[in-house]
Amino acid sequence: MANTGLLKKILVVDDDHGFCNLIAETLRTEGYDTQQVYTGEDALIAYERDRPTLILLDVAMPGISGFEVATSIRDQEQDTENKTLIVIMSAHASTFAVSVRFHTGISHYLTKPISPRDVVTQVRNLVPLNNH
Repeated sequence: MANTGLLKKILVVDDDHGFCNLIAETLRTEGYDTQQVYTGEDALIAYERDRPTLILLDVAMPGISGFEVATSIRDQEQDTENKTLIVIMSAHASTFAVSVRFHTGISHYLTKPISPRDVVTQVRNLVPLNNH
């Protein structure tokens, strides 16, 4: 199922369970349909199953990293017109990370620590909610 851009499903991926749950719950209270997972492997499963509008993705996770998740998703979306928005979240704002952003098709980059309000602002800018 291709992402039509009409759904407002947000996938939050971070191995810090408390942070991940806080971000997902904050977005939920704003009206977004959120899901949270804690590993790169689970992020790929959730992507395949739900095709979210936007993924908030931690970089440094055990197993599959956020960059590897982003690369895998972009490989799957090569022939897709409507690509999933991917926002990387990391404490490591380096030249390397920014250059990887452009090579993996990442939409935006947020530097941790990030307040839930800052995440909401970023998500609203990328995926505004429409009044039904």
